Amino acid sequence: MSKDPQTLTQALGYEFADASLLRRALTHRSACAGWKDACAGQKDACADARGAPAEHNERMEFLGDAVLGFLAGDALYRRFPDYPEGMLTKIRSFLVSGENLATVGRRLDVGAYLLLSKDEEARGGRSRKSLIGNAVEALIAAVYLDGGIEAARGAVEALIVTEAALGEAVENLAGSAPKSALQEWAQARKLDTPEYRVLAESGPSHRRTFTVEVRVGRKCRAAAEGPSKKAAESKAAAAALKIVENGE
Repeated sequence: MSKDPQTLTQALGYEFADASLLRRALTHRSACAGWKDACAGQKDACADARGAPAEHNERMEFLGDAVLGFLAGDALYRRFPDYPEGMLTKIRSFLVSGENLATVGRRLDVGAYLLLSKDEEARGGRSRKSLIGNAVEALIAAVYLDGGIEAARGAVEALIVTEAALGEAVENLAGSAPKSALQEWAQARKLDTPEYRVLAESGPSHRRTFTVEVRVGRKCRAAAEGPSKKAAESKAAAAALKIVENGE
């Protein structure tokens, strides 16, 4: 038995004008088990055993993937004006990955709201990462279809392109490299380990900007901004490396 989909709207931060879109986004294909054509040919609209129309969420997953990709790319383009295309692509790939979407879905307890067949539920469908991640994409599509692109943007930035996720993405994909390189540079010259400190924090709570300074003895000092402390540390280390490379 799944939870009432309407209770999910508070977690999403969005109230649907058309509640059927929310229900459809949470309806897995397995719920088609009793439908006359068993959703043959990947059809999105089928007929159940009583002849009533019913829909599952696969087409919404397709749309949600496209909407999410665009909005995540737009957010990154605006947030990181100095990042090259390759870095933006890597960060976006992390944010829209099935693994990250499943993490978001688990945080929302999406699995508890899925409409599944009894067999799929018995096989552990409510905890399956692929089903949860796909449902998150479908939910983004549902918000877009119901409220338009700005409503979808709000959901994407509140749930997926968050400060925490950006910090993790930058740290995992690129953050450790400049810091490691700077530490190696310092060790090779028998200097103290680079020290990082936060100089300032600004912006609203959901979109903070951190300014971090790094110092390496008396040889080098650099500062940079980022959406998290780790991201700012990484950028500061990269700036410090440029300084020492130009000075040698």
